Amino acid sequence: MDAERITYIHETVIRRLQNDLMEKEIPTMLQNATESNPEALNYVLDGVGLDGDEVLVEAVFLPNSSEDFFHTFVTSVLISDEINEEYLDELIVAITILNFYIPMGGFLYSASDKMLAYRNSAVSSFELSDEQIYSQSKLCIEKTHEMVDKYVEILLKISDGKSNTDELIGLFGY
Repeated sequence: MDAERITYIHETVIRRLQNDLMEKEIPTMLQNATESNPEALNYVLDGVGLDGDEVLVEAVFLPNSSEDFFHTFVTSVLISDEINEEYLDELIVAITILNFYIPMGGFLYSASDKMLAYRNSAVSSFELSDEQIYSQSKLCIEKTHEMVDKYVEILLKISDGKSNTDELIGLFGY
């Protein structure tokens, strides 16, 4: 598939996803593509978890090389950049446990940025139609929202010392 066609598909899908979010009254912003970064869809998702936290989400197609046979759509969610280092060891253990049990994506702690995040992806073959690529990307966003909404509260509590990995493991019935 040629580069122009790939760019067209990615931009079309990103704009459709932006329209979907705007229909749900979620404000969005398109970050224009640069030579080193592809076009990205950014938005704030609020009402996450029991406390209604806000998280920053970025949705983007990773750049393709001429040898690729697939599109890679990635969602990244910044959950918090204010992690209490006193409880960092417990948080890292919790993230490891959680990533073992969840069906997709993964939570992470970046020591250099001191942030808690979640990342998910969907891979679509070049053989799929534009509509199928859009559907897979939309499902990736929906599942990202679901995973973050379901587990953000326990992770933030652990990062504040208000919970522990035993409570997290209890969520899985153990």
